[in-house]
Amino acid sequence: MPTNLARKTWRASGHDPAVTVVDHPLVGASLSVLRSKTTTSADFRRALQEVSVLLLGYAASAWETVSHQIETPLRSCVGEVLARPLVLAPILRAGLGMLDGMLALLPHATIGHIGIYRDEKTLRPATYFCRL
Repeated sequence: MPTNLARKTWRASGHDPAVTVVDHPLVGASLSVLRSKTTTSADFRRALQEVSVLLLGYAASAWETVSHQIETPLRSCVGEVLARPLVLAPILRAGLGMLDGMLALLPHATIGHIGIYRDEKTLRPATYFCRL
């Protein structure tokens, strides 16, 4: 895990699995913009993309890589590539705003979509669409 990102894990009351809270000043600053009632639509979208990139970097720190031989302008050397293909699957509709920021870093990722709503009787999530 990168040293510049603190990780706090706690169990939400009665819920499993663990929730990870990213404690980083840039995430906190962007969240303040997202929460402010005076934030314009353009500023909201920009802050959401910033948070998306930061969260992606945090999550990606645990991804597996494999060694890969590459040719540089000077000589060959060993580099790293991701061990598995990536699928970005935003949860409709709110997660769509996070997709652009992540695609800026992962332009070759496959895109899926998941549709979830809260069942008003049980208050549990219900999936209405899943295309991966």
